[in-house]
Amino acid sequence: MKRSNQDLRSSICKIHYSPASECSVIDVPGQNWVQVIASWEQLDYLSAELKEEEPIKGEMINQEINIRILGKSAEIDKQLNDIVSKPVILLLLYTNGESRVVGNTENPVVLSQENAGVLPGTNLRSKRTSAEKAKILQSF
Repeated sequence: MKRSNQDLRSSICKIHYSPASECSVIDVPGQNWVQVIASWEQLDYLSAELKEEEPIKGEMINQEINIRILGKSAEIDKQLNDIVSKPVILLLLYTNGESRVVGNTENPVVLSQENAGVLPGTNLRSKRTSAEKAKILQSF
């Protein structure tokens, strides 16, 4: 059987972030989309993963975000200073063309930092609860 690109599991191919305090968000509960006006900054990373539970009506879901950044530089240090332990909204771009937003102004993402691994780098992690899964970014 021949497989097409649509048969492959999509993965995160780009990550952007913005301070939650600088974002304007239209997030309608129950809708799978969100609109965000923000000045997005691209985050350079080696690997990234978003794990989300399937929602059960009326219950909060657990979300776990893991991002591995490789290397050390002044630019990386500046980005880490901008996002670690600060409320941010993340924009995740996927290989299938989808754009998903994690966090909002009322429940932003807060990343913690661990220096780990054989190669110099940083692990960013957030374990959070949310009323809904990451939503599709819809343009205005």
